[in-house]
Amino acid sequence: CVVHVAIESPQTGITVVRPQGTLDMNSVPAFRQLLEAEVHRSERGLIVALSEVAFMDSAGIAVLIEGLKWSRERTLPYLLTQLTPAVQMVIELARLDQFFTIVASVEDGVAQITHPS
Repeated sequence: CVVHVAIESPQTGITVVRPQGTLDMNSVPAFRQLLEAEVHRSERGLIVALSEVAFMDSAGIAVLIEGLKWSRERTLPYLLTQLTPAVQMVIELARLDQFFTIVASVEDGVAQITHPS
């Protein structure tokens, strides 16, 4: 099962990656390649919008952490947004809500990248 991913660019240099479906052991390898490519292509920051992820397991968490690591290597902002209740629960259970920067919406993410506090 391959996860479908929409890529958007709300502003020049800012990339929104929007996976759709489930992020699990079967779909993560393809998503990982795409996420890595987008992190390296992005110029100003990356937002992962999770509103269309119905289910995520530890493999999904691992790939989001890798994305953060790749972003930090490039000192790029890396934000998560639009967490579904299922995704939020997994992130909170893993105690990663302090680890990730989580914003309410893509617009909030863009604002945070363009005007860092």
